[in-house]
Amino acid sequence: MNPPSVFRFRFAPMACAIAACAGTLTAEEPPPAPDFRKMIEHVHARLDGKIRGGYACEFLHGGRVAAHAEWGYAIAPGTPGHPPRKWTVFEPMQLASASKTITAAAVMKLRDEKGFSLDDPFWQHVRRIIPRVTPDAKKITIRHLLTHSGGISDKLPDANTPAALEKVLLTPLAHPPGVESHYANNNFYALRLVIEQISGEPYTAYVQRHLLKPMGAGPMTTRSAPGEAAYGYDKPGTKTHGNPYGLDCTPWAGAAGWYASAQALGKFLLGLRNHTVISEASVKEMQEGCFGLDRGLPDCAKGGDWGWSDDEGSGSWHSAIVLFHDDVQAVLLINAESGNGPTDILFDAWKAGHPKPRLPPGAK
Repeated sequence: MNPPSVFRFRFAPMACAIAACAGTLTAEEPPPAPDFRKMIEHVHARLDGKIRGGYACEFLHGGRVAAHAEWGYAIAPGTPGHPPRKWTVFEPMQLASASKTITAAAVMKLRDEKGFSLDDPFWQHVRRIIPRVTPDAKKITIRHLLTHSGGISDKLPDANTPAALEKVLLTPLAHPPGVESHYANNNFYALRLVIEQISGEPYTAYVQRHLLKPMGAGPMTTRSAPGEAAYGYDKPGTKTHGNPYGLDCTPWAGAAGWYASAQALGKFLLGLRNHTVISEASVKEMQEGCFGLDRGLPDCAKGGDWGWSDDEGSGSWHSAIVLFHDDVQAVLLINAESGNGPTDILFDAWKAGHPKPRLPPGAK
């Protein structure tokens, strides 16, 4: 089960503009354009020969795709029940926790539509379906959920029904709301319920209709069948045939559960960049507040990592999206255990594609 030793890549022609002021050309040179070939080559060097599956990545700049590459297999040769299928940027893969960025964006879109405050206690919006919570849990705001700072313990089981979340919210908080931040999936399952109760629509339907389709990212979904999306694979040398993770995540998606291709995620990032459906102020607030993100401004990023094992085999999936400060956006999907975090790969690739800044005379 060896991926091909060559990879496919394409680059869009880049145009350079000279700034002018009152009809006079400026004396300053524009900053060097990013070298997307070096970025793609860095990604490939980090993964070539180190994974059993493959990857797809995109770099975007100036509102369009600047470069993309595909390598290896979404479904590798020898996988029982399915013919081999090579990676393309149109191949869907489950995103794991990168789904949180989609949920956070949906909250901001809904806020733009309905005008509620992120500092509202979230329970007031879901009390009809979660009637019992502790007095402290009633103080958790929507903003606290978006930033994992409401005090919900990260040691509790992940909820996948309102009744399960009610049990979580009847458990004493790990700390008062707003004091500390501890990453917990239950925050984003709670946001899923907030979206449903305020919008009056099922979570997936609302996100697709109001956020993703207007962005051109409509193919994203919360359900898949075995073989429809990229299999996950273990490290090289393991004997398992991989795992399809072909599940319908619609009933519980929010903290995870979305399936998307690199191309669709690129459309999503451009939608944020261009404020296609979310106001500029809300996108800025999302990025400054690190809502659904691992890193906030100046370079916003979110990664997703997932391993799964059942009777069909075992495997892992790793995803990353980054909005760099210089109008470069990046997506990387890897369907195998690589030992290299996809977010770190993209940051290092960005560095590889940017020459060191020119220093003024006399500077060291």
